[in-house]
Amino acid sequence: MNLEVCKSSPTRWLTAEEFFLLPSNGQRAELVRGESVPCEISGFRHGALCCGLLRAVTNYLVFHDIARVVPRVGIITHRNPDTVRGPEVSVLSYDRLPRTSCPIGYLDVPPEAVFEVLDPTDRPENVLDRVAEFLAASVLYVIVVDPDRETVVVHRADRSQSLLLKGQSLTLPELLPGFELPLDRLFPGQ
Repeated sequence: MNLEVCKSSPTRWLTAEEFFLLPSNGQRAELVRGESVPCEISGFRHGALCCGLLRAVTNYLVFHDIARVVPRVGIITHRNPDTVRGPEVSVLSYDRLPRTSCPIGYLDVPPEAVFEVLDPTDRPENVLDRVAEFLAASVLYVIVVDPDRETVVVHRADRSQSLLLKGQSLTLPELLPGFELPLDRLFPGQ
């Protein structure tokens, strides 16, 4: 999978398929409206939170084989010009992506849920733009994890949202019945 930074001509935008096939130089990037945009490499805390989210959902799915969970895969959120985003964690039910399907390139099927973990460099307006972009692409839940505030905000397709604080738990009953992630476990002793 490519995550290379590449300059595209202003008259010729990259497609998601072309972006995927570019050789990688190790630099992370996303495709935004046909142009490659570099992404920051995350710090340890960010990576640890992403692993915790992935582990929690994976552990649930071991006993409830209704979906798959994947880390940092490209999702096509817009076409003409194309945009490919790479949320930290994505959850796709077998209804949206059948168990027998394993696409080679970026997903053109929106996941039901994506998790975004904030970095110190994230600007609030950019985060809200990403949330709106995912929701417009038919993602049902955009879960934004803020390690500095130790909060989680669940944005839903109906544009409602819930703020969760330490002492509360993240649940997604319509998507993952019985799943529960206590925020005290997600943010232990920070």
